[in-house]
Amino acid sequence: MPNYKASDIDAPGTRELQFVDVADAIDNIVRLADGCRFGDCTH
Repeated sequence: MPNYKASDIDAPGTRELQFVDVADAIDNIVRLADGCRFGDCTH
C-alpha cells in the first residue's frame, strides 16, 4: 500500500475535496513566485 499523507483544512463553504501531487503544487508556487512583479517579494 502506498504511503499517502494528507492534511485537513477548515475552509467554510468548500464543497469539494481534491487530492493533489505536492511536488506539482510546489513547482507551481515556485514558478508563480519567480514571476512576481514585486522585486522585494518574500513568497
